[in-house]
Amino acid sequence: MSVEWIAVVVAIVTVGVTVAVVSGFRRINDALQAQGERLARIEGMIDTLQSVVLADRPRRDVDRGAA
Repeated sequence: MSVEWIAVVVAIVTVGVTVAVVSGFRRINDALQAQGERLARIEGMIDTLQSVVLADRPRRDVDRGAA
């Protein structure tokens, strides 16, 4: 009878460890996804700033073309 109880306890512990590991991986995946979204927003801001800065710069090749 004690062998059966040991098998039950081992099965319960195995299920608990599996659930904990899967939960940990989900938490890590959610954190990585959030970081990816933040990075995408930062890249969008950089692109916007570059387009604004480059639009305000005088074009040098147009000035030289008249000569």
